[in-house]
Amino acid sequence: MSFVCLRYFLGEIIEAWIPAIVEDARLPNKYRMLLSLVDVIFADVAQPDQARIVAFNAQSFLKDQGHIIISIKASCIDSTVPPETIFAAEVEQLKKDSFKPLEQVTLEPYERDHAMVTGMFFSKSKHINLTIMTAKYFRHSKPT
Repeated sequence: MSFVCLRYFLGEIIEAWIPAIVEDARLPNKYRMLLSLVDVIFADVAQPDQARIVAFNAQSFLKDQGHIIISIKASCIDSTVPPETIFAAEVEQLKKDSFKPLEQVTLEPYERDHAMVTGMFFSKSKHINLTIMTAKYFRHSKPT
């Protein structure tokens, strides 16, 4: 995450509320001990695998039903494919990684081939527990 970009985006108040971690976002285990669970992850990483990077960090840091805000730069992923196709593929990847997309907004005319996506994270352990509980319920229930 670019602290300068985030500071510009949210204003001066972030100095007291949001810690700046200058580290490689692809390696959250290097800074895992610095943070507890958070409510929101803002991601502006400009990498071809940015949805995977966000998912990996969410598994380490994001509370269940926490939110993400991800800036998708189509040209950083593949400059030969139309931006709308890139955006749709990134949203699909987020869905596969336990996110429920909430909103997608293109940044035209301010930024070409950019979009912001918000979403909610559902931890996989919660889904596994619900599946196990449902299976137990149906196994022990008697037909009527």
